[in-house]
Amino acid sequence: MTEKLPKMNMYDRVPEGSERLSESEKVEQYVRSFEEPADHLLTQLDENIRKGEYSYILGLDASGRIPALIVGKYISEIYTQESRELPKRLFVAPQYEAVSTPQLKALFSNSEKIKETKKKVLIIDDTLFSGDSLRDATMELRKHGIPFDIGIFLAFNKDEEDIERIRIALDADALYVGEHTVFVDKFDDMNVVTPIIKRKELSGVYRGYSSDNTFSRRNVSKKNIPDNSLFRLGRKYATALAKDLMEKHSQKVK
Repeated sequence: MTEKLPKMNMYDRVPEGSERLSESEKVEQYVRSFEEPADHLLTQLDENIRKGEYSYILGLDASGRIPALIVGKYISEIYTQESRELPKRLFVAPQYEAVSTPQLKALFSNSEKIKETKKKVLIIDDTLFSGDSLRDATMELRKHGIPFDIGIFLAFNKDEEDIERIRIALDADALYVGEHTVFVDKFDDMNVVTPIIKRKELSGVYRGYSSDNTFSRRNVSKKNIPDNSLFRLGRKYATALAKDLMEKHSQKVK
C-alpha cells in the first residue's frame, strides 16, 4: 500500500487526512481496511484451502462482495499453484432460493457431485450481527444437503459460545471469524453502537426486491454499476490484497 495512505481497519472511523486522498486512494484505503481480519480468517482457513476442500465460494451481496473477492482470489491462487480445479465464485443476495437467484441452479443441480467428492461451499460475508442474513442464505443449501463452512471478517458482540450457537443453528460444518469487536460510543449518557463503513457502490450490485409479485418480499441482487471505474478499482485492490496475503501465508508455510 502507498505509504502516504492513512492506515484504516474495517472497524475504524476514517483516519484524519483521508479527505485529501484521490478517489483511487480512498478505494485502496477502504479495501486495505479488510487486511487484518482477512489475514486472521485466512490463517484459520489455510489448512482447509490447501487440502482443496472448497469447490464454491459464495459472497453475500452487496457488502460481502469485496471480502468474497479477496478470499476467492486467495483460494484460486493457492489452487493454481497446486494444479487443482479452481473454485466457482457466486455472488448472491441472502435469499438463496433458486427461483429468486437463478445463478444458484447449477450449484443445486451439482449437489450430489459435491457430496460425493466431499467438497464444500464456503460462504463469505463482511460482518456478523445476529446471524439472520446467514440463516436466509443457508436455507437452500441445507435443503439440498450441501455441506458448507462460513467465513466472517468481523463479528460484533460475539463470544465463542455465541458463535457456536449460531453455527449449530445454521447447521454449518464450521463458522470462522477473522476478528471480534464491540463498538460503543458515549452520547448523551447513552451507549451507541458505531457501525463500520460500507462502500457498497464498489460491489456493482444493489439489494432490491423482485418485480415478480410472487416473490415481492424476497431480496434479490441486481447489477448496478453507476461508476465502472470504482467497480474496477474495487476488484483491482481486492486482487492485490489477496496476492499480498497469499505471499505472506506462503512464507509461513515454508
